[in-house]
Amino acid sequence: MKKMITMALLFAALVLAACTNNNGEEEDPSNSNNNPETQDAMTSTNSDMVEKLKELEYQIFDSDVFYEETEFEGEVKIHNGIVEAEYYDTFNEPDTRGTEAFIDLFPILQKIEINPELSDEEAIEAVLKAFDIPDNFIKAELEVTFKDGTEKEFTINKNQM
Repeated sequence: MKKMITMALLFAALVLAACTNNNGEEEDPSNSNNNPETQDAMTSTNSDMVEKLKELEYQIFDSDVFYEETEFEGEVKIHNGIVEAEYYDTFNEPDTRGTEAFIDLFPILQKIEINPELSDEEAIEAVLKAFDIPDNFIKAELEVTFKDGTEKEFTINKNQM
């Protein structure tokens, strides 16, 4: 019986040692950047996001709305072939980055109708309405790059106290 317990403990120690890196920290092989399955999943997800962005009238969307005590940020862009997204909204509580932010933002971005001919007020109002955020902001900025490469910045500054 003692031999079986000793063998079981030895086996458990070997398994534990095999699952740790040089610093003694446990490593999950499925989270490794060298894992081909993980890399394929990331590429596939990025490819899916790039394809979805083609459905919109714009390729880059970057909105910042500043309030007295808080702010809102919604951003989706492609940088070196990689889709980057960030969504921070204290009113509706998302605070996400990467794929999760893209998943949260994309349905909202589909609803926003923005074109280069809109006034600053019209464009900012479209963003406020789509994201359901208050209009009592101090400053609102929206930078958009449309499919045809046209870049447009919409800005509203309200009087500060």
